[in-house]
Amino acid sequence: LVLSNNKLTGSIPTTIGMLTSISTLELKGNRLVDSIPSEIGSLQEMIILDVSENLLVGSIPTYLGNCQRLESLYFQMNPKIQGTIPSELGRL
Repeated sequence: LVLSNNKLTGSIPTTIGMLTSISTLELKGNRLVDSIPSEIGSLQEMIILDVSENLLVGSIPTYLGNCQRLESLYFQMNPKIQGTIPSELGRL
């Protein structure tokens, strides 16, 4: 699912967790706010997650470690993302 550069606003909906077979989620270059919903951690088939160039807040979520097939993760240019890289991502 590629929705990059579409001027999307608001939060990433929690219903995103219903897309259990998705392998790519690209939301780059929008105006998404708030934190990454925990439901993204249930996307077991996801290989690529790109949420760069948004207005997300908080830290890189530990529950991304549940995405066992995740190979590429992009968070750059989210000025309010803080903290360290969670150790749970080291299991991927």
